[in-house]
Amino acid sequence: AIIALILSALMIVSILIGGVLFALWRLNGSLSLSEVEVPVPQYPVPRRNTAGELLAAAKALQPDSNAIAEACDASQSEAVPAAVKLLARHEGDVQKALRALSGECLLARRSLLDEDTMYWTRLRALARMLSLRARLLQQKGDYPEALATHLQVLRLGDVLSRNGGELGGLTGVNAIDVDVVAFERCIAAAAAHGQGKGLPGRLEALYAQRMTDEQRVGDQWAMSLEMLASMDREFVEAGGAWNPGRLMVRSMMSAARRVQERAALEAMRDARKPYWERTYKPRKPKAMMGDLLTPTFASGPSFARSDATLRGLRLLAAVELYR
Repeated sequence: AIIALILSALMIVSILIGGVLFALWRLNGSLSLSEVEVPVPQYPVPRRNTAGELLAAAKALQPDSNAIAEACDASQSEAVPAAVKLLARHEGDVQKALRALSGECLLARRSLLDEDTMYWTRLRALARMLSLRARLLQQKGDYPEALATHLQVLRLGDVLSRNGGELGGLTGVNAIDVDVVAFERCIAAAAAHGQGKGLPGRLEALYAQRMTDEQRVGDQWAMSLEMLASMDREFVEAGGAWNPGRLMVRSMMSAARRVQERAALEAMRDARKPYWERTYKPRKPKAMMGDLLTPTFASGPSFARSDATLRGLRLLAAVELYR
């Protein structure tokens, strides 16, 4: 009887161990390939890509990035002297950036694990510098050039949203800020002086050429999968493929990838719907670790805000010109 009990206990332990090992085997595996087909947007590289000039201009502004931020946040009277000084120092860089944005500009895909962590902050500083330029031009009464500069800020946001640039927020930098209030005032002033007749059409063209919400979700998914695959390779290179502790972590990453796939597909379906029919899932408190492993593929508020800015500015321009 004792032998039978011992054998039964050993059998139960063996079944439990076998079940755990089977579960680990099922969860573990290469993370380099997705198990489902999620369309990742492919952008043809222009014959004359001006991305290099744009990045060079943004890099030249880096030493003054703090001063540019302070000038943008300061009151109008305090900002003017600082803005004049900054623009005088970087006029060549600003002109280079404007020419680059006027051409076919496509930034290369960047990994979230890229060592060049200043990439996003440089481009944000460039957007702020362009906004300062537009404000000064407004004060001088040069409304056509001010409107053109405001449009280039919108264009920069569109350029940055492609190939993973939208995820710059995960590295501690928010997306490109558009000075909507200054743009609205410029539209009204330009219309009052009989200028800006082509503005509604240019804003409509920007809207028609914008990155679709479905493309944005695909880009987010591609970057997220790339990050998981990179982490998986590091585990394997560190000898984690058969290390029990690392094997468990790797299995959790694999499970997280499967959750991400379902979330990405759901977001893809949601992104094809009108904004008022989409599902808005608020973030749960104390879910930071879960968000890192299974980030939300947003197809709602942030995209709607971007679209509303373009359509709202176009409507304002049409109304002011009519008046």
